[in-house]
Amino acid sequence: MAKNKLQNIKAVKQLLAGEHRTQTRKSFYFGDAEKVGEKAKPRKVGDRWTEDLGDKVIYWEQMQGYRRRSTTSWDKKEMFDKLRAELNSFTNCPKETCTCKVPNPIDLKFRSKMGMCFECVTKMELEMQINGEFDMYAKKKMFENVKSYKREMEVEMEKEKDDM
Repeated sequence: MAKNKLQNIKAVKQLLAGEHRTQTRKSFYFGDAEKVGEKAKPRKVGDRWTEDLGDKVIYWEQMQGYRRRSTTSWDKKEMFDKLRAELNSFTNCPKETCTCKVPNPIDLKFRSKMGMCFECVTKMELEMQINGEFDMYAKKKMFENVKSYKREMEVEMEKEKDDM
């Protein structure tokens, strides 16, 4: 019993000194050390590198605390990011007065129909009412709705004719 306690004390002393057998163990690797070294290499945030696997290329980017892997090149990603930002923007809103930073479902519906957020549409319609132009605007909108409905009904009629 006393011998085990002495061995424990000896093990603790070795651990504190950094000389314990678990701390000085040598390991052997018989694989490709260069590839492993390349993967484990420390990177800075924003670094980009590629890994060639023969049949495909993997694109890597170091982020804050993790690495992002992709099969799409960075040029395509940047192009898609710009396109996504353009599609998600309100193209017809006046940039100097628009305050829509986080769009809600109403804003999204108005963006698909008019390219403007709800607030900018209401401001525009209010200005038209003040200037006396709203009646013509409303009639034009209703006329466009009738034309759209007519086109939809013509398509439905063609489908019915084809089914008969």
